[in-house]
Amino acid sequence: MTTINLDELQQLQEIHRRLASGYHISEQDLPLWQSLTTQQAAFEALFTALGYQLVADVRGFFYFAGSDNTPYMGKTARRFALTVYALIEYFADGGRDPVAALLDETLDRGHCTELLKRHKALFEALEIITPQELEEQVLRRLVRFGFGREVSGGVRLQAPIQRFVDAVLELGQASDELPRGDDGMPLAALDEDEVNYG
Repeated sequence: MTTINLDELQQLQEIHRRLASGYHISEQDLPLWQSLTTQQAAFEALFTALGYQLVADVRGFFYFAGSDNTPYMGKTARRFALTVYALIEYFADGGRDPVAALLDETLDRGHCTELLKRHKALFEALEIITPQELEEQVLRRLVRFGFGREVSGGVRLQAPIQRFVDAVLELGQASDELPRGDDGMPLAALDEDEVNYG
């Protein structure tokens, strides 16, 4: 059994507040990430006692399992998943390693315009009509949940986005038999409430 000394858990209140809101803490949140890393067993024990499951992903980030069950997260998660799918396809079509490009590219209004041209019907089904809406409703919210950070000229995605990459790749494997739209995207895939990052 892990002994918990609350005085040793630096940044506890801020860590709990962020994780409970669905935020993913990564190395870019250095003080919080260092505290979690150095006192991981104690944080896990405390959060388990409080009814949470702290996940330490080997790719360098922390989150609460099931933390996406907040109001409206279903639609937000579907928007995130569709955007990641569209970006993977966009980078692959450009001859780039799509996963590396996701983390290397600064995403801006130009990317939003291109993604909407390619997948207009799917984004419209999720109530994203304009590049500005895609930027505000998806890119800025990715930052809010720790999947990205704002940089000069746009948004740069971070390690936690790989949770959506995993989901998109699994979806692709599982959806080979689903009917597809004109753009090749499985029609039923993003209608499921289960498409989330929890």
